[in-house]
Formats: sequence, structure tokens, C-alpha cells
Amino acid sequence: MINRRRFLMSLAVGVFIILSVRVAAQPTRTFKIGVLSGVGAQRALGGFQEALSQLGYTEGRHVIYEKRSAGPNNTQFPSLAAELVGAHVDIIVAVSTPAALAAKTATTTIPVVFFAVADPVGTGLVTSLARPGGNVTGVSQATAEGLPGKRLELLKEAAPTVSRLAVLWVTTNPGNQVTALMLERATQALHMKIQSVGVRAPDDFTAAFRVIREQRADSLTVFPDILTFGELQRIVDFAAQNRLPAVYAYREFVEAGGFHIVWH
Repeated sequence: MINRRRFLMSLAVGVFIILSVRVAAQPTRTFKIGVLSGVGAQRALGGFQEALSQLGYTEGRHVIYEKRSAGPNNTQFPSLAAELVGAHVDIIVAVSTPAALAAKTATTTIPVVFFAVADPVGTGLVTSLARPGGNVTGVSQATAEGLPGKRLELLKEAAPTVSRLAVLWVTTNPGNQVTALMLERATQALHMKIQSVGVRAPDDFTAAFRVIREQRADSLTVFPDILTFGELQRIVDFAAQNRLPAVYAYREFVEAGGFHIVWH
């Protein structure tokens, strides 16, 4: 089980270290933190702000937040990242792989600290975990390849007879592509077959659900992305209506009626 508070504190510590260097040079200045995120990140961002406050940086006194949130897909991130650069923020906190990649493309001078990234090395965000290089660093809750497999093991414990797993993922999210490779290895070990179903926009879900039914999947997993998060109620309802045991990454899905593995 992943401890979300620990990850958010790690993220805040990274921002704290960067800001501390700048505060030493300009001790009376209020610093501007740019936040680039998508739908459903409010809880994580609230936890990050709380953690940063515990480290001594309170909103309005020491820092102010310049927030940009993408809509139902990942296409807005490049323009939103450019807006933050134009707003002359001191640091960018990027939540998700597409957000972090957009921030990296938008600037080579403003520090970028990422969170909720599947594989920072595999997606090209950093050169290596030991030496990230450039202006990008951060924390990743899914760097360990065991996480997708652990979710799948939990699903098999709850529903031992399942053998055909429908994987609902967002084709425009490089992090989803990396997670798919991790999951494929896990399904082989558990003698399960994967049914890959990709979506790019909200209108794609009706067809995706039809494909899952037609191919007779007997279980479901959903990769995290602002698009799937924005459609979480439709996804949870579909799984319930079709009696599909399903496993998700975030608690909001279970609050909407789904079954998932919690990290908090």
C-alpha cells in the first residue's frame, strides 16, 4: 500500500529545498508557485499545500499559487504550461506525466517538480533517478514495477476466477503506456489475458464500453489520467451494470461505488 502523505511531503520537501535557495538570496520576497494539473487533483494539491505550510511556507505570506487546470484531456497542458512561464512563476509543480512533459518543454530555466508520474526515466522527463539532470525533478509513486501487479493480485484475491482483464487507458498519456508494459508482465505471471481498450476523448467511452462487452472481459482495471478521472462515474456504473470486478488507483472511484486499492 502506498502512503500518499509521505509522497506529498516528499514533493513539498523538494519544493522547499528549491525555494530555500531563492529565499536565501531574496529573504523578503513572496514566491510564486505555478501548479499544472488536471481534473481530480484537488485533494493531492490540498495535501501538498498543507505539507509545504508545515515546512514554514504559508500561502499569502511566503508563497502564492498560480494554478492552471486542464480540461477533460491532455491537449491543454502545453498552452497552460506556457501561461505559467509567461506569468513568471518561480517554480512549476506538475501533476501527471503529460503535465510534467509539457512543463519540461515550456521551460529549461524554471525548476519543475513533478508528482503522479509513472516512470520519469522511461518517459524522458529525467536522465536517471540518481542524476535527473536539467531543471526537472520530483517523486513518482509508480516507479516501482510492482505496483500494477499488486493491484492485479488484489483483484485476483477478490475474484479468483477472472482471467480476461479489460484495461481502459488513455492513448495520449505516455505514463499509461509505461504502466501497460508493467501490467502485461503481471498478467503473464497470473495467467491472465489483457484486452487493451484505449480512449482519447470523452466521446470514446461509449465505444470502449461496447468493445469490452463484445470481447467478454470478466474484469476491469483503469489507468489514472485526467480523462478517466473525469469520467469515473460512467466507468464505475458500467462495471457495476456488467458485473465486472474492477480495480482502480484512487479512492475517488470507490467513493463513487467502485472497488480499488487505496493509497493515502
